[in-house]
Amino acid sequence: MIQQVWRALRLIVDSGLHSKGYSREKSLKFFSDYAWDESATASNEVTRYQSVPGQATAYMIGQQQIKDLRNKAKKDLGSKFDLRDFHYHLLSQGSSPLSHLEQSINAYVNCVKNEKDPGCHDILNPIEVKDKGTEDTENNDIYRPRRQHHF
Repeated sequence: MIQQVWRALRLIVDSGLHSKGYSREKSLKFFSDYAWDESATASNEVTRYQSVPGQATAYMIGQQQIKDLRNKAKKDLGSKFDLRDFHYHLLSQGSSPLSHLEQSINAYVNCVKNEKDPGCHDILNPIEVKDKGTEDTENNDIYRPRRQHHF
């Protein structure tokens, strides 16, 4: 419950500082009044939101989009849904626009459902395992990412 309170406070403070003219003191008072926190952590949070306008909002929008993508993938794949694979395909995109993440996850879901479609082998098998006895002069690892992005 306290984490939900903190998330809400972050959104209030972030938008309040930059659109409602909240002072640092007023922002700290929100944490004191509603999260019962007057620690350095609360102070650091306010400093962060003073420094990076819209950061809390961007975080929450991204979090919601990822939850929506996961729920859609679960629904579309049913018993074929694998949370570890979903996370791998999501995180392998790095810091990407949400529209790119959505395209990537849609491609992943399509390939799980239609494994023989063009390009699906690379999407579903992104790591190439080399023979342990094979020497690679550039990289001695036995695991090599085949590609970073799925399309």
